[in-house]
Amino acid sequence: MIYAKKPAVKSPELCPVPVVPPWHHIGIDFIGPLIPSTQGSKYILTISDYFTKYVFAIPMEDKLASGVAAAIFKVKICVIIFRVII
Repeated sequence: MIYAKKPAVKSPELCPVPVVPPWHHIGIDFIGPLIPSTQGSKYILTISDYFTKYVFAIPMEDKLASGVAAAIFKVKICVIIFRVII
């Protein structure tokens, strides 16, 4: 059997993320569903800062937007307090 040659696929050009102040660009993702913990958490919400590469992992019972918003608010407050202490 003769197979046709596949056309060469050009790799896409990489676009670097611009350097901005910490917590300006963040990445958010869920891990799960996992086996429920003793507190009932089935998901892990990960929040990472693109500038500092700092990561928060927050246990969550569900993937509702209200819970995610509350977690982001708590993380932001934690970062602000930590900056004041330093």
